[in-house]
Amino acid sequence: MPSDQEFTSSLVRDQLGRQAPDEQQSSISMATIVQKPHSCKHCQRLTFQSPIQSNHDYEFDFSLTAVYQAATEGCTFCQWFLDEIRASSKWQRIAEKPETHNMWKLYAYVNAFSTEIPRSIGWFGIAEALDRNNQVTGSNGFNVCTPSDNAASCDIGSRPIYRAVGSDHHFGMAQNWLEECITNHGCCPKSEKSFMPTRVIEITKNETGWHPCLHHSTSTAVGPYVALSYCWGGDQVIKTTKLTIKDWGVSLPFEILPKTLQDAIIVTSKLNIRYLWVDALCIIQDDPEDMAQEMSQMARIYSSAVVTVAASRARTVNEGFLQVRDAGDPPHLMFELPYKTRTGELGSITLHSPSRHLGIVERREPLDVRAWAFQERFLSPRLLDYRSHQLRWLCRVRSSSQEPRYVDGMAALHEPFISTNARNWIFDQLDGLDPDDQENVLLGHWSAIVESYSACSLTFFSDKLPALSAAAEKFGSVLSASYVAGMWTNTLHFNLCWYRKKFFWPPSNPRPREYQAPSWSWASINEPVEMCSPENYRSEDEFLLQVLHCDVRLKNVMAPYGAVTSGVLTVKGCMKQIQGIVDEYSEVASMAIKEGSNMVPIRVYLDALEDGFAQDGEDSTLVFALEVTMYCRDFSSRPEKGHQGLLLCKSQATNENSVYRRVGYFDTREEPALPRLPEESREEWQLRNYECLTRFDDCEPQVITII
Repeated sequence: MPSDQEFTSSLVRDQLGRQAPDEQQSSISMATIVQKPHSCKHCQRLTFQSPIQSNHDYEFDFSLTAVYQAATEGCTFCQWFLDEIRASSKWQRIAEKPETHNMWKLYAYVNAFSTEIPRSIGWFGIAEALDRNNQVTGSNGFNVCTPSDNAASCDIGSRPIYRAVGSDHHFGMAQNWLEECITNHGCCPKSEKSFMPTRVIEITKNETGWHPCLHHSTSTAVGPYVALSYCWGGDQVIKTTKLTIKDWGVSLPFEILPKTLQDAIIVTSKLNIRYLWVDALCIIQDDPEDMAQEMSQMARIYSSAVVTVAASRARTVNEGFLQVRDAGDPPHLMFELPYKTRTGELGSITLHSPSRHLGIVERREPLDVRAWAFQERFLSPRLLDYRSHQLRWLCRVRSSSQEPRYVDGMAALHEPFISTNARNWIFDQLDGLDPDDQENVLLGHWSAIVESYSACSLTFFSDKLPALSAAAEKFGSVLSASYVAGMWTNTLHFNLCWYRKKFFWPPSNPRPREYQAPSWSWASINEPVEMCSPENYRSEDEFLLQVLHCDVRLKNVMAPYGAVTSGVLTVKGCMKQIQGIVDEYSEVASMAIKEGSNMVPIRVYLDALEDGFAQDGEDSTLVFALEVTMYCRDFSSRPEKGHQGLLLCKSQATNENSVYRRVGYFDTREEPALPRLPEESREEWQLRNYECLTRFDDCEPQVITII
């Protein structure tokens, strides 16, 4: 079997034979990415052995004397290293004492993605054996990768960048990943045999090419299918409508399809799967009833797919994702060093300089920031992710590091949305939920999901709740709580205290003009939010607000987790009017609340730039602080206490005096808390601090409605 590098070189040569002359020139320059790294008998003595402590020095039994000898005999690595340390101000003193060179040992500072797996080398240096603090360090580091057929690949998550992502080599790799997952992964769900979406694209192929058509499923004909996750990039020219559905049931011409859909058909066929689900083609786009029906099936569509293909690198449906990758300029330094795995197998790792390599500027892919893609990725039991510099397979198998276990190309510098391991843990709990023990923990995870999702982008903000509805339905299938506009009734006390993540004053965006959700829901604004979840509180925290009633009106009764047209929250609690914005630091705004005969400032976090609020402290809007909870915590070295709650204004949508809308969140944060006395229990300490929290003591609880 050829090595990955030999295989890639042959692929590049194959491509050159098929490309036009003007394309060949650029490909020739890219082919040098697979140049052979330096390796010799000297640097082969520098063996990394797993496990390696993260962000620490890794010392080799290789002295400065040995470095000199190796450099003299032509070791490129040692020549490079001497050039590195000669630039140090300490070098001259060491160079003048050759008799001490045996006492200086070579080491590498290893940056790790987890506690054991090397991700990059920060620098190489030498340290004195008798005094490890006496060091001379270089200034340049390396990224780390290894081919998939190397023994070290079980630990190292990065591969050389292969340009021909649409090659049979890559399709064979994906096929093997799928087969191994279905056959050997006990924690991964088996292929769904009882469900198919209403419509799928049926794919046949002959000597003239691929021949898709729109297939109407029946309850008796069920087969495995692939789901596609991709960026639309605007309205779709090719989509199923009432007018086209009949013709496309006979034939859906491959050549008229946009490139991303063509590529998805090719991948599906190469995986030996007959059916493909694509939203633009499998949902009648001009039929509201069909749209609602299919949207209600979204959770099952993605969770039942044998695999979801994610076209992460494509910004629009017209770009495709199987085109040749841009591998960047070749690294100017490449070294191959031995690596011994945790099981004792000897492999090797390739160190390549990052300065001219795209690895140093790995960016978020277009699909990574799309809100609809969030739940598609979250719900899919298996994901084949086509990225700009990486093809990777994600499933329920746990990885020893935070990187995916099956990967080809450069490892990503970040995880889109929530981490793979965190997602797997959530699904472990969803699949085996013990309501008595884990429901509150799971509801806490919902808060983390909302935080990640709220940072994603939408073309149409009216999709704020619909684009998360399938994930909500998955939670709702096991929770006893009711779902109300992005929140769960069991944790409303906590979740009402959300706030805008970029809380600086003044807010940059006005409140949306088009209705998305009731003002008390995080879905009412289009900004990243921080949620207050059950984990943020101790069981002893005093929740003073009573939730009496909560009701939302659905836009479509067939979509209980989807869009809403109104929401009413009736509560009983203490509320005080507060006064004008104080713009002290141009970061966190303050307002004044009456305490006794004094006006005391409190921190406020406005949800949006509201009409009637001025930056100069002169505002025409009456603002009220509604107390939700009183807390006293010792999470950190500085115990803190305070009140938390909502900022409200009277609603202009009704003439009733007791109807309000949320405009923000407040936290008095009166720190530090009184110190705990030696003989005092935690409960006694908290009660003593609660007695000092008096800002709402002169209020009588009242019943109000928030819309």
